[in-house]
Amino acid sequence: TFQLFWLCHCLAVAYPCFCKANTIHVPGDQTTIQQGIDLAEDGDTVLVAAGVYTGEGNYEIELLGKAIVVISAAGAEETVIDAEGIGRYGFYLHQDEDHQTVIKGFKVINVTAGNFFSSTGIYIEDSSPTIENCILENNGRGLFLEQTSAIISDCTISNNTTWSGIINRFGSSNAVIRNCLIVGNTSDVGGGIRVDVSPSPLYINCTIAGNKATQSGGGIFVSEDDLLRMRNCIIWG
Repeated sequence: TFQLFWLCHCLAVAYPCFCKANTIHVPGDQTTIQQGIDLAEDGDTVLVAAGVYTGEGNYEIELLGKAIVVISAAGAEETVIDAEGIGRYGFYLHQDEDHQTVIKGFKVINVTAGNFFSSTGIYIEDSSPTIENCILENNGRGLFLEQTSAIISDCTISNNTTWSGIINRFGSSNAVIRNCLIVGNTSDVGGGIRVDVSPSPLYINCTIAGNKATQSGGGIFVSEDDLLRMRNCIIWG
């Protein structure tokens, strides 16, 4: 018995257990999206059923630095995070998340509380997640990128009414925004895109259309000495 125990102990040290990742269902296993994330561990998936999600725990959602996938089961049109004018963010990522942290397939609407540094569908600060197939619509701002090398792909940022569709600010030099539609957004400066305070993001295969600014840069505003890199993009209207 002792020899068997010692053999098992040695094998456990030499070959640690890599446990199977779990899928946490919302609202089946946990009532709110935040509760699902709270329960998740690195490698897990939080799978969110179709529906309109409101109330505490379904906006101002934080990923808590976890390498997890938060994904809708039915896609963005059928899975809506509605902040009801109360929440300052839909999702807030600020705990050093990297590209293994994924948000996919949500529509975020009615995030209008707060000020210039909030009121945002997805706010990314000091972290670099992957955001895919999301719709950020009818918020104060669609997307805020700050100190990040996030990858944003196949998203629609539309009809955000106060602070630009996307703002790239404070060193978001390695952020990549690709295959995105940025349409019908409004701001005083940079209706579609605002690049401010030394970032140099890269936009690939994006359409920036029908955006408005009351002062300057209806489609795009790039502040003095800053840089915006673009490949194969369309800017019109």
